[in-house]
Amino acid sequence: MKPQLIPCILLLAGCAQQTATDDPFDARDPIRPFNEKIFAFNLAADKYVIRPTAKAYHHLPDWTRGGIGNFLTNLSEPENAVNFILQLNPKGTFTATWRFILNSTFGMGGLRDFAGENGGLKYMETDFGETLGHYGVAQGPYVVLPMEGPSTVRDTAGFAFDWFADPVGYVLNTPGQIAQSVAEGIATRDDQSAIIDQLYYQSLDPYTASRAAYIQHQDAEQNQDTKQ
Repeated sequence: MKPQLIPCILLLAGCAQQTATDDPFDARDPIRPFNEKIFAFNLAADKYVIRPTAKAYHHLPDWTRGGIGNFLTNLSEPENAVNFILQLNPKGTFTATWRFILNSTFGMGGLRDFAGENGGLKYMETDFGETLGHYGVAQGPYVVLPMEGPSTVRDTAGFAFDWFADPVGYVLNTPGQIAQSVAEGIATRDDQSAIIDQLYYQSLDPYTASRAAYIQHQDAEQNQDTKQ
């Protein structure tokens, strides 16, 4: 689960006051009319379905939500390992592989983060979008995906690749992958509820606020990867 909006909270005030004529991100959003329609759909889905479901999920005991989060994180480790291999990143490959092995066994099927708590192997997340960036592929135009939310052309291609190349997907099959994605979405919505609520329901312009938060976060991640 990616906490993509957490570093962007300080952007909200400034982004909410921008107009269409002074927004520096308009140039990266060539299909804005289409994106705005998808965003409106996502906002309605969040208001009437996702947000209420996440609030109900939040009433579960902390240990239950923690176990679900650990389990979902563990399912993402094979996908992380594949991408770290493609990125020629031995540390990431080692970490993702051994976290999956240790947490799947000593961590009761992934319900506990045994590797992080006892082996010092902290979670390292990646995806095929980052793999493409590692080889110099630019983000490309901004797009909004139904239910998934903010993305770019590169990250959309990465999302599609990860869906089909994820080793866990061959075990779970399509219905299992869909269930996994839904569970991840609800857990992430609960974890980031305060920030997402500010973007969606307290910004003067939720569309431009969400777009600015996403683009600046992705740019910051790419700059950080370049320095490493």
